[in-house]
Amino acid sequence: MSRKPVDSRSFKSDPLNTDLPDSNGLDSDSRESSRREFLAITGTSLAALSSLAVGCSDSAERVTATAPDATASAAAAKKSAPQAPFDSIRDYVAALEAHGQLIRVPRIDQDRYQTTALVFRVVDRFGMFGAPALLFEKLKIDGEWMDGPVLANYQGHINADCILAGLEPVPDDPFATYRKAKAHWAKMLESNDGTFPLIPPVEIARDQAPCKEVVLTGDEINLLDFAFIKTNPADAGRYVNTGSVFTYDERLGHNFGTYRCEITGPRTLSVNSS
Repeated sequence: MSRKPVDSRSFKSDPLNTDLPDSNGLDSDSRESSRREFLAITGTSLAALSSLAVGCSDSAERVTATAPDATASAAAAKKSAPQAPFDSIRDYVAALEAHGQLIRVPRIDQDRYQTTALVFRVVDRFGMFGAPALLFEKLKIDGEWMDGPVLANYQGHINADCILAGLEPVPDDPFATYRKAKAHWAKMLESNDGTFPLIPPVEIARDQAPCKEVVLTGDEINLLDFAFIKTNPADAGRYVNTGSVFTYDERLGHNFGTYRCEITGPRTLSVNSS
């Protein structure tokens, strides 16, 4: 494994996707997410993350020096961030951000598959195990701008295993970070007869719960009102990606799995559970 220094300023001018169409001749909404804006957003984001990338191959790039003030600020952010075990996905995202493992993108046009392109571009830039999570705050879907957030690659970075375990990643050594997390989970299994310990549920008042803050029933439900995206041009439609699906069969019993669920109507999903 080698790490070569790189001037982070070079990321700002590096085109992420030279095939994106220009904004000439588009309507006002399309111009708001023009190629120039897309490159500016993603180029700046990649520049900001360049100093935090973890290299896992000969092509990895990182900045070798960090200013003392930046180091102190990063340490303070980690200390004040939520700690594992996390009460919600919000807390986990906050922890990722405190560790410098999150890019926020304010607006992106998924009708042009820019979300998909950026995820692939970040993986190309930082490697499979060094790519940060991405949080898209507003997306253009089926011609309309919709509020997110949409979260991508939220457990792709190799540091995520340590963060989820409440451990501090090993600086500048992704392989040691992986081994540290693996040893933690192995010890937990060994000390608990080969199973993971359960966390007893805590019942709280509904108005204090960090989830189910908005409940829709009956005809109020419309899956198309949410920012679920059509990820790839060849997809049959928009999908609930990494959906948590609970099923029950009288003979086989209960099952829980993670599946891509195609949205086939306002209140219907198609699940391929094979």
